[in-house]
Amino acid sequence: MRTRTIDSLLRTAAAREGVISFAGGLPANETFPHKALAQASAEAAGDVGKSALQYDWPEGRLKLRELIAAKMRTRGALVGPEDIIITNGAQDSLALAVEVIGALQVQVGKVTYPGALDIFEASQCEAGTRPHSFTYVMPAVSNPLGSMMGAVERAQVLQADVIIEDDAYADLLFSGPPPRPLLADAPDKVFFVGTFSKTLAPGLRVGWLIAPKAVRAKVLALKQKHDIQACGLTQAVVERLLTSPEFEPRLQKLRAHYRQRSERLLTALSHLPNVHFSVPLGGFSVWLETEIEGSDASWLYAAIENGVAFDPGGLFRPTDDAQHPLSMRLSFSSVPMDQIEAGVARLDKALRSTRGGKLAA
Repeated sequence: MRTRTIDSLLRTAAAREGVISFAGGLPANETFPHKALAQASAEAAGDVGKSALQYDWPEGRLKLRELIAAKMRTRGALVGPEDIIITNGAQDSLALAVEVIGALQVQVGKVTYPGALDIFEASQCEAGTRPHSFTYVMPAVSNPLGSMMGAVERAQVLQADVIIEDDAYADLLFSGPPPRPLLADAPDKVFFVGTFSKTLAPGLRVGWLIAPKAVRAKVLALKQKHDIQACGLTQAVVERLLTSPEFEPRLQKLRAHYRQRSERLLTALSHLPNVHFSVPLGGFSVWLETEIEGSDASWLYAAIENGVAFDPGGLFRPTDDAQHPLSMRLSFSSVPMDQIEAGVARLDKALRSTRGGKLAA
């Protein structure tokens, strides 16, 4: 889990000039649709007839909900706009779902999204790897592994009583269309979380939540209590971007962009001794494990001193699965292509600074 020390080190790395950072899991700045966003923003702000500057209902603008519902139906989930609740990004969706569920325990993977772990901890919901009736999963493209859920695991997950399905990276599979969501097979027990942060821009803060019909009114009441509504202006901007003929070609370009960086990082990592790493099918990162014992904080400090940063593995592990050799998430998404090899070389230098399996002083 995140500590003040780890947080301080990551902030130090972000502010220090010359550090090559594989931390953060950020989309690449150069992929943001700057011109299209500027045009869509001007159009949305100037539309007096359907003003995005006015208050709206907590579930969000109808047009955007219609577009999302249509997108979900192409993947096999039979939902309508009335099932969609627009949120301030996926984190808002997760927090709403966890609060409505109100469980004391949740099953997660051995490594999983740290933001979800933070929400579970804040909600006094114990996250662990043991089987439980409430589970949190990322079936399409997992974070940090970049893997896709197989048929056997999918069948097992669908036996749970309550499921949060986090679909953040589904549109960034390197090859092939996004898979059929769990929501399509179990709409009465799946809370589906979606976002445009990875495919458009995280600064827009537009996500969505599809909750089981039995608790939708409760979710809406919570949404209204927390913030009344998600930003109407950015919703209107996203509507225009989604209906642009450039949106689907944009997704194809993003997949190629991130696949190329993934391949470059994997090639560089293949030259490192005594490490193990996953080959992602999509997303922003590679999960790497070492045989080195030591604390995340000491290891991250040593890496920063060598001019490289990453997200330590402890951030991704629930508390009941915390004792492991050092591991890390390396996000290739926002690292310039011409810096990836140099970053891995610095990582190698930091690894070699260890002695006898312990981090050097």
